Amino acid sequence: MKKIFLYAYDHVNLGDDLFIETIVNRYPDTEFYFWTDNENKKVFQEQMNLKIIDQDSRKIKLLNKIRPSLVARYKVGITKKCDAQVYIGGSYFYGISNLEKYCIMVGLSK
Repeated sequence: MKKIFLYAYDHVNLGDDLFIETIVNRYPDTEFYFWTDNENKKVFQEQMNLKIIDQDSRKIKLLNKIRPSLVARYKVGITKKCDAQVYIGGSYFYGISNLEKYCIMVGLSK
């Protein structure tokens, strides 16, 4: 089973939440990981192939008390176990004036 780490705007935003739900439903044989808070855990509780890593959990708080860099290391450890990382968001390319050239440069089609 493929593992994908999702990065997305995680403030209970309808557009981004629908995007996450769509990608998770589209690939049911893929395990998705999403670093977010408990509020989003409730929003996505029905998504069986979406694993929420609660950034406000006791484990994360303990790691942060011991040493803040341990939280970052823990997150990196999770991402390294994944086959890919996907950034979801409609405004990531908002500031790029020549999007077509950028897409060609990174190997994306129009």
